[in-house]
Amino acid sequence: MSYQAAKKQVNGGAPPDDFLDELVAWGKIADNDIFAPNSNPNDVYLNVVGMLCPLGDLRNRRVVMLEVTRVLAGLESTGIGTKVRRAGR
Repeated sequence: MSYQAAKKQVNGGAPPDDFLDELVAWGKIADNDIFAPNSNPNDVYLNVVGMLCPLGDLRNRRVVMLEVTRVLAGLESTGIGTKVRRAGR
């Protein structure tokens, strides 16, 4: 698969194609329940939807959450995520 936007760098590095392949493959088969709207005020989707083109349907929620996962994985791979958790943020 050819990736364009998903190859954008996160904290100085771009994700390898094999990671993106796995993320997309999982995203295609993951239960809809994972991406369904919920009433949790801390829902990650609600915090990022304004930045990532809200369309409101389940497919969009799935894509947005896969993008969030891609970015968090990039931060984790560089150690940023660990530092943020240790700082209590």
